[in-house]
Amino acid sequence: MAPKELVFEDVQVGEDLGSFEYLLTEDKMDYYKDVVKYADACFPIAAKDYLKVLHMAYEPRIGLNARIEAEYYNPPKIGKRIRVVGKMVDKYVKRDHQFIVVEADSVDEDGTHIMRNRAYFRLGAK
Repeated sequence: MAPKELVFEDVQVGEDLGSFEYLLTEDKMDYYKDVVKYADACFPIAAKDYLKVLHMAYEPRIGLNARIEAEYYNPPKIGKRIRVVGKMVDKYVKRDHQFIVVEADSVDEDGTHIMRNRAYFRLGAK
């Protein structure tokens, strides 16, 4: 299904935004550690995964990333397939600004919960 236009009034809390999978490779892990300049980093996943699931369901729209929350449960294992599932968990208006909240959950092929993150976006910010 093609992404649809992101119209605040049409956004449904609880809406499934889709899912995707990828294989966690040594190269991906090394690349992430290099990018963040932290050799001991062990959570390279979810780097913008919340944005990917949002754009799978909705066309990109100018907005402001207002806040990110991340919960880390178990370090991912190299060689495992990771499944990311996205969901629209909230929308609200604050001081006349529209906000949406996107959640991305990551689980490996064995069902081990790796992490969950929530991204808060202010719509229409320039």
